Amino acid sequence: MYINNYWVIYKWLDLLNNDYGSTYDYDNLSGVTAPKNTSKPDSLTPPEDYQTDFSIYSKDEYNNNIVKFTYTKAFPVGLGAIQYNYRTSEEIESTFEFAFSQFHMELL
Repeated sequence: MYINNYWVIYKWLDLLNNDYGSTYDYDNLSGVTAPKNTSKPDSLTPPEDYQTDFSIYSKDEYNNNIVKFTYTKAFPVGLGAIQYNYRTSEEIESTFEFAFSQFHMELL
């Protein structure tokens, strides 16, 4: 995974749960104030502004798209560590996990 992809997912997660304040929308980007009598959110589902639909394509040996996997109302829930080694020239890999509402598969 390219470092730009990692950074985008990291910042997306940071919006959902700020790493400094350890709360949802720490910088009040949504403009909504939280209730004063509780620190727990009403729901674990983020607002629709933080969700998106995305597709992943499976390719054949000739680099042609053969299957399309579409995830709706998806948002990140986990991001793995970067395992970096200066001694090897191998590709740097990481993992990530998304929650989603629906999954659709289409043969192309």
